[in-house]
Amino acid sequence: MKKLIFLSHILFLLGSVSCTNSCINKNKKDIQIAAIVNNEKITVNELDLLHNRAMKIIKNSQNTNEKISNDIRASLLKKLIDNEILRQESMKQNTEIDRFERVALLKDYKKRLGGTKAFQYFLEQKKLTEEQIIETILSEKRKEKLIEKLGEKIEPTQEEILAYYNQNQKLFGLPQMVKASHILLKLSSQEPKEKEKLVQEKANEILKQALEKKDSFEILVDKYSEGPSVKNKGDLGYFSKGKMVKVFEDACFLNPVGSIVGPIKTEFGYHIIHITDKLEERIGKLEEVNTRVIKELKKQKMAQASENILKSLRRQANLEIKDKSLTIDNFYNENSSNQVADNQAIDMGLLD
Repeated sequence: MKKLIFLSHILFLLGSVSCTNSCINKNKKDIQIAAIVNNEKITVNELDLLHNRAMKIIKNSQNTNEKISNDIRASLLKKLIDNEILRQESMKQNTEIDRFERVALLKDYKKRLGGTKAFQYFLEQKKLTEEQIIETILSEKRKEKLIEKLGEKIEPTQEEILAYYNQNQKLFGLPQMVKASHILLKLSSQEPKEKEKLVQEKANEILKQALEKKDSFEILVDKYSEGPSVKNKGDLGYFSKGKMVKVFEDACFLNPVGSIVGPIKTEFGYHIIHITDKLEERIGKLEEVNTRVIKELKKQKMAQASENILKSLRRQANLEIKDKSLTIDNFYNENSSNQVADNQAIDMGLLD
């Protein structure tokens, strides 16, 4: 088990990325070949690049031996072969990604990570290059487009959604949540002390009015609040811990439902908060977690459809393996330890 976790960690970093053909000059006569897929060559240099990087990473974290090194190399080679098979089939089916899609996919990936800075931080932490991430994205997109083109069904039915939810309810827990409304009096950190004093005094007066309850909290929001939540009568909806500024969050979670508290100072200004509801940690109802259930089911169905397509394409491929780390029999052996590790890496993925 430790071995499989170890291998899947390495494949998480490297196994779903590959060096493009452009990074190796295949015109050199002395080039060594690791495998040939339908007359397309995967070079030893290409494999070495990934293998050496993998070994460099893991030698810093645990002891290695020749068997571990060989298993990692074999898993990486299998992934390179699969990627080449998918690339060729994408060309054949006219589903290969063009340069405009490539740019859009990378842009979307950066956005999901939190922007360009977050993307650069991710590359540094994982010791990856932008080109490797692009290759990972392209590999996953090729699978998706081939699955669609070849008619594999990945959209779950209502029966499948209900069955999966009933069998895996523990996966769909929801954290403790609170619902609150607020009145915001804006104040930036650059404001002079005199301005802050006036804003604080105004906030105290609003709190007094709110506690007297001569007017509803919603009326006070309309009258005084300067925040964007005014359009929702100050309602912030339900939120869990970690979603708000801590001092604001503490005021919401530490006070009972019905409380009106404040003024609470944050970087945005002064808040008067009305705690309107709380939900304890629980298993989410299907209607609450339906999107998560569908996403998980589609991920599983996508992986199975991808494997079904690859099984067929592997058998059709004219394949020759020259690298000693992997034999033809082991490549096709779905129960080999390397295949299990490779599948774990695919499940973990670099992508959602």
